[in-house]
Formats: sequence, structure tokens, C-alpha cells
Amino acid sequence: MHPTVRNLALALVLPTAAALPTFAASPTDACSFFTAADVSSAIGSPVAKGTSTPGFTQTCTWDIQSGGAVTLHFQTIAFFNAGKGALAGSERTSASGIGDEAYYLVGGLSVRKGGTAFKVSVYSRDLSPDQLKAVEKNLAQQVLSKL
Repeated sequence: MHPTVRNLALALVLPTAAALPTFAASPTDACSFFTAADVSSAIGSPVAKGTSTPGFTQTCTWDIQSGGAVTLHFQTIAFFNAGKGALAGSERTSASGIGDEAYYLVGGLSVRKGGTAFKVSVYSRDLSPDQLKAVEKNLAQQVLSKL
């Protein structure tokens, strides 16, 4: 994966997420939700096995062989709710029919179901914005089916 894309993904997720407490309802191993084959099937490109930063298994990244990445990040409800606020230069779009509530914002789909929240992000230049949203929705629904 191109270092700039990985750095962007990590910059958007890790700093704030690491500072927030984790709710007991949040899964502790994001990599256990998908195999590389699951993610490859969803995006239509080969990906590497998912990896987490040691000690921070609530985020998992699958590197796309052609460049880019897919991430799954379990977050607190407070973090999910913070994303619903206005961010300068960002457009939040509601996503109906996914979990209890969901929205697209800054490179990903954030979803809440009960006391569990997560964000699925696909970073790929090979997919259009609409395709990215469709893949993120597909992957989010797979996560929801396992909660």
C-alpha cells in the first residue's frame, strides 16, 4: 500500500480513537470480522491478510494489492456521535437501513447498532465514490450480521 494512503488512514483513526475509552460492548479484535477473501470479494481486488497495530486490535487494515486499503475500526459511541457534528469542509450523508443509525463522513461509513459503533473505510483509486460507498455498506452489513 502506498505510504501516503496508509498514513492518511491512520491519521484519521488512531489519534482520536486511541484517546477515547472502549465500551465493553465493542468487539476487541477487528481482524476477526473478515478474512482476506471476504474483503477481496467485496472490493473485487486481492488484499493481504488483515493486520492490527500491536495492542490496538480494535482497528484492522487489509492492504489492497493494487494500492489502497480497507479498514474496520470499532469505536466508542461518543466517537460515533462526535462524527455527527459539523466538521468544517466535510459533508456528512445519512445512510438509512444500516444498523440503528449510520452516516458517511470523511472517507468511510460509520455505523451504530445498540452500544456498538464502528467505521468501515475503503481507500482505493480504482473505485468511484459511489462504488466506495457500496463496498463500505456491504462490509458494514457483514459486520452487523456478526454482532
